Amino acid sequence: MQSLLSSKEMEPGCLTGLDCKTWGFLNQPHSHAPDLIAPCPSQREDPFSEWIGEKAIYKFKLHDWVEPSPITGRREISNNAVLRFTQFVVVIIASLLPMLSNVALFYLPSMEARFAVIAAFNVIGALSVIAITSVRRFEIFAILAA
Repeated sequence: MQSLLSSKEMEPGCLTGLDCKTWGFLNQPHSHAPDLIAPCPSQREDPFSEWIGEKAIYKFKLHDWVEPSPITGRREISNNAVLRFTQFVVVIIASLLPMLSNVALFYLPSMEARFAVIAAFNVIGALSVIAITSVRRFEIFAILAA
């Protein structure tokens, strides 16, 4: 925590008042409060949500769309908002993949091309499941067998 508070990502003076000494200082590692208890960080739902929350928001400047907090003056996006957004994207992808495969199969005349499209959509489906959910290996086999 001391490293985070001393890092360039944190604004100078992010903690003021009595709170500024609670976590101690980087050059005095044992100067924190003796009764300090920190909760464990919340677990991310899946790799896709983690990527959106940690990388995409800043890479695509999505935080610029959010109004600054009246209390802190910082632009903040909650974990719940990120998870709701990623859930929406996952539902769209889960709805479109089967529909796209059916449309592709409908327009293909040869049986060989249909088998190739089925194989391709199985691979796309497996990669999508791996990328946007947190599943175990046997669950991927169960999903693709269905």
